[in-house]
Amino acid sequence: MDSKRIYYVYIWIREDYNTIFYVGKGKKERARVVKNNKHFQHIYNKVPTHYEVIYQNLTEEEAFKKEKETIYNLVYENGYSIQA
Repeated sequence: MDSKRIYYVYIWIREDYNTIFYVGKGKKERARVVKNNKHFQHIYNKVPTHYEVIYQNLTEEEAFKKEKETIYNLVYENGYSIQA
């Protein structure tokens, strides 16, 4: 594997509604880290959640692009709400 292809894009899912509430990009164990973000914390502390890696083996530039595309597709193309 190319040493620069160490990034991935991940989503956090709230299990009560089976909906995505967070999209991020990272490397190593980043997806597992609980975010210091009010929106994230509100949901994480309230309901069962889990994360899934949706793209992997990316360069940092590719990961940024996939993260933005994923958010755009969820919010603007599918009318998905990102409210708590």
